[in-house]
Amino acid sequence: METPLYTDAEEGYRNTPLVSPVPPPSVFTVPRPLARPRQNRHGPETHPYPAGGMSGRGPRDGPPGHSLYAGQKRDAVAAQGPAAEEIVGTARDVAVLKSETANPVLLEQQVPRWAQTCILKTDGGGNHDQTVATLADRFADPDLIDMVTALETKLVRSTAPDQVAAGRWLENPAVGPNARARSVFNSSSGGGSRALELAALDYLFHVSTYNSPIDATFYFIDLYPADAGTASDYLLWRKHSGRQRVYGWAASPPDYPALAPAKFYSRPIVKDGFHVFRDQQSALLPNDLETLASEVAARTSNHGAHLVLGNMLGPHLSTAPSDGGHVNEAVLNQLIIMFRTLRQGGQALFTVGHLATPLAVSVLYLLHQYFEETLLTRPVPPCDPWAAKRYLLCRGLRVYQPALFEFLEGAVAYMFQCMDEGGAEFDSDRLCLVDPAVMLADEPFTTWLETVNGKHIMAQLKSLQRINKHAAGEEPIVPALDPNLIANRCLQIWQVPLARPADAGRPRGGGGGDHSSHNRPAPSASHSGSGGGGGRVGGGGGLLDNLLSGISRK
Repeated sequence: METPLYTDAEEGYRNTPLVSPVPPPSVFTVPRPLARPRQNRHGPETHPYPAGGMSGRGPRDGPPGHSLYAGQKRDAVAAQGPAAEEIVGTARDVAVLKSETANPVLLEQQVPRWAQTCILKTDGGGNHDQTVATLADRFADPDLIDMVTALETKLVRSTAPDQVAAGRWLENPAVGPNARARSVFNSSSGGGSRALELAALDYLFHVSTYNSPIDATFYFIDLYPADAGTASDYLLWRKHSGRQRVYGWAASPPDYPALAPAKFYSRPIVKDGFHVFRDQQSALLPNDLETLASEVAARTSNHGAHLVLGNMLGPHLSTAPSDGGHVNEAVLNQLIIMFRTLRQGGQALFTVGHLATPLAVSVLYLLHQYFEETLLTRPVPPCDPWAAKRYLLCRGLRVYQPALFEFLEGAVAYMFQCMDEGGAEFDSDRLCLVDPAVMLADEPFTTWLETVNGKHIMAQLKSLQRINKHAAGEEPIVPALDPNLIANRCLQIWQVPLARPADAGRPRGGGGGDHSSHNRPAPSASHSGSGGGGGRVGGGGGLLDNLLSGISRK
């Protein structure tokens, strides 16, 4: 009797998905040949940025990869709905700060000034460095912040939470039930909002293709805690669908949704292309950072990762998240990981808040010094216009400096020393990694941060006012375009695959999505919330998140 080649007794055969998540070859998934970049009979593709990204770095960055297949023929776009610029905007409106420092160095490394500017023990009169005390008011108008907080509190205490939620979705249909439920990353990984935000940033700024030749392996590190790893899932799928090798690392800290690579949309390549360096069982250990740095160095032949994703709004990478954690320790730990593992010329993407505290401003200044360019952006959609959460994109790491690791590790040690000695009187937000006088003397930096902060906080305030009036029934929000149209058009523009109807009701990832048609509508599902947390370094904007997203402030 003949023996069957494959049976259900074989685990590999049982686990093989019936529908392959690998897209079939098409004009949308196959990159254009390098030798003939403009031989398309429809004319050259148009992009908000050149192939090299914002810096215009040129051919050495390699082809823009998926951004080529993400572009649509103009006649097709006109037939499908509003132009992309009408829905998701363009990258040209983002203010970019370029570093002019020839060789960034740390000042006063032997006796850092920031060690003298903390409120450790007051003399009864609360004496401290007045220069540090004025940093918060300098870069974020305290009156505007108070108004934002008051409106958030009012909405949290609203007697009409359904109307608040409806107003929120009308303000940003791309994260409502009409968009995220249709994404394969909602059906597989169980989240989706982080993947959509990354897809939008990728469309605007070519995050996944910047300085990454298509013939080389793309390495990334995902330090973002929430949304069940959908950022990693998106990057694995995006690079693999563009026929580029990819490998990533991620953390799965306690007190957050467990990261489950086996349920990723990109799960067929997870085994050989993804590693979880922290599990749900323990908090961050001191040797975790060293282990990760060693693994990255070994796998990348000491070149480092192309991209590091982080979050400065929660304590997920602190040493004691189960005890409440420490947001600012987590921020410094992420900086240590980023500077130790990122390759020269690489980029880092962080979620941040208002960036108004002395520590937050000094962290931003340090990044400004060590990267060729930095930008603060909040693309709407998919980011919520009423939230403080923004994205800080740092491009082109300029120098690898081991002394910087020791400096940041010393800052963490000093922070805990101050906490032990100062107790409740110690405020780690007042730590300053750079001499305040040096930062304030840098006029391009101070002008840029004041302008961007003011613009974003004012936009946040106006959005909260609209939601408040909508919830009170005073002035309903009337979207300029149909929310369903916006949702469909966003997914189409970002080239995020739609889930099959059969997958829409399976949030635990029973099957792959259908890549063959990006424009087919999928059934709506109930909104499952998104939010950005609300750590002190971020500075505000978390009250309404907590009400509507179910993600508690850490």
